[in-house]
Amino acid sequence: MNKAEFNNYLKELGLTQVEAAMLLSVSSRTVRRWAENPEEIPGPVEQALCAWLNLHHLGLSWRPDSVSFITEDAEQIALHRRHTIDLDSLLQKVKDRGGPAAPWEVDLERNCATLGPLHVSFYSLKSGSFSPSFYHRSDDIPHDIDRDWQLIEDAFACIANAISTYKYRIYHANDKALFPLTKEQVKHEYQNLDTALHLFSKDKKLSYDTKVVDEGVIISLGKFNSQQKADEFVEQFQKWLKEKSSSGFFPAVQKVEA
Repeated sequence: MNKAEFNNYLKELGLTQVEAAMLLSVSSRTVRRWAENPEEIPGPVEQALCAWLNLHHLGLSWRPDSVSFITEDAEQIALHRRHTIDLDSLLQKVKDRGGPAAPWEVDLERNCATLGPLHVSFYSLKSGSFSPSFYHRSDDIPHDIDRDWQLIEDAFACIANAISTYKYRIYHANDKALFPLTKEQVKHEYQNLDTALHLFSKDKKLSYDTKVVDEGVIISLGKFNSQQKADEFVEQFQKWLKEKSSSGFFPAVQKVEA
């Protein structure tokens, strides 16, 4: 990795040198030295940066959750860094053999993937990524994780793809917009959404209210009481979120007409 590549990695990931130091568990001084002399960058650091950028390009979360980041929880940050490297390696392995042998059906609400009698469950992480939970078969064939491992890797790739292609969809009508989220997603994502709305409304000098309902999060647009105004809000918020998504904190958005 040369000097330009290192700086471009940080730029594309939206990282300052201070943030990079925290996520790589080194001092800011060390990152400054790497920026000037990238030949000193150790292999594991380059591996982490490459993994983060690959996951970023796939639309997958690569940062630790905001709590770990804000409180500088070194242990959790290191564990998450290892997780992103392992996930990137697995996805590349599946890609190199031509992709999954068969398409697993992924249910993001139930946190499971199914292929015939094979079932893989996973945990949704606060960061927006996932962690495997357990694997089982519902037929009479004995469990053999070694025998089925390639299929299980395919399941992980399908789960990652399902998460990366899931976008916050904005349904809108009159003076309201709806972000359809499950209860579990609301628990983990509402704070990010509310923070995004707060920053967006401050930038644009807009007023809004949010309300959690069974279908997700309702955004009331205050004085905007026409379809045209709602459309403008959705378009502006979509564009703003897309710009901010490069930081890893806010998701991309896909507009869906009601």
